[in-house]
Amino acid sequence: YCPPGLWGRSGHVQTVTYGLLGHASLKRVFDRRCAVRLGDGSTVTFDVFDPIKKHESGRDIILALTPGIANCSESNYIRTCVHYAQERGYRCAVLNHLGALRNVKLTGNRIFTYGGTEELNAMMNQLMRDYPNSYFINIGFSMGANITSRFLTQVTEEQR
Repeated sequence: YCPPGLWGRSGHVQTVTYGLLGHASLKRVFDRRCAVRLGDGSTVTFDVFDPIKKHESGRDIILALTPGIANCSESNYIRTCVHYAQERGYRCAVLNHLGALRNVKLTGNRIFTYGGTEELNAMMNQLMRDYPNSYFINIGFSMGANITSRFLTQVTEEQR
């Protein structure tokens, strides 16, 4: 086996290149940034990306995405996922972990916590109020998958 040139010798080169350059055709702006104030004074933000076309089922389906460690809707891997989902008719809502966005100031005395579901719960409650007739699919990436899994074990009957 002879690996092809620069790309085949190390996956690190591919990772760094994508991290720096990203996917050129990705939409770089959200349709709406929403904010929800928690009881401890923290402000949770999440970004909503509307579908580019109607979903083939005719339903409004929302992918509720929880990024990995210290990531947000501005991360390239999240934008890539959102881009492909929008093209297939999904609306996406992306949780921005507390402290992950440079231009959003912390209003409480903490940043996000691993295993804490307060932020995801606040986002989901707001989405259910804003889109009462929608179907939801929760997806977590890396540590966000742990938060999503824990959240799903705690959902109320109203959230099901």
